[in-house]
Order: sequence, then C-alpha cells, then structure tokens
Amino acid sequence: MPSAVTGPETLTWEVPTNALAPTSIQVYGTAAPVAPSTTRPSFNDKTGVASTARTGNIFCSAASTNDKHCDAAGNFATGDSLNGAHLWANDAAGREFASFYAIYAITP
Repeated sequence: MPSAVTGPETLTWEVPTNALAPTSIQVYGTAAPVAPSTTRPSFNDKTGVASTARTGNIFCSAASTNDKHCDAAGNFATGDSLNGAHLWANDAAGREFASFYAIYAITP
C-alpha cells in the first residue's frame, strides 16, 4: 500500500468491549529506491497513543542520515510502501498483547 505522500501515516482501529486498547502503534514498509540502486530498504516507525484513542498518527523518523524513507520536510517519501501495522497493549499484570496486520495490494 503506498504511504502518505505528505504528513503522517494515520491508523484507525476499533476496540471490542472488554478488550485491551492499544497504547503503541507501528508501521513497517519499504522505501523507494534511491538511484542508481534498485534496492528497496525496509523501515519502521512507531509512536505511543492514549488507551482512549481510536486513531493515531505515525510520523516519519529517519534512523540515520542514510535513511531516505523520509523527505526533507519529515514526511514519508514518495514511492514508499507500507506492508504491515502492529498494535500493542499491556494489561495490569504487565503482560504485552499484540496484533499484526499485513497489508497487501491486490492488482487485477
């Protein structure tokens, strides 16, 4: 799935009755190749959210100066693609629960 051309990636979710709400969200993807390379390096960006939230914005954060999945303005670069989203929650006993969603593009 292509990432946002400008601004953050926005995830939206529902929390069933009596379920734990996520407090951390993360996206995974591949960056657009930088010429002359054809390699699509992988990236991931993560943020915390309030347990009462049902939507969250994940901003682009370059891991190093060689990480080109963010543009100069801090947006996801044109040509980046997302392939996964991960939501985490913790219970009162400190156990961690996670849900991972794979993102596929279906082309005819």
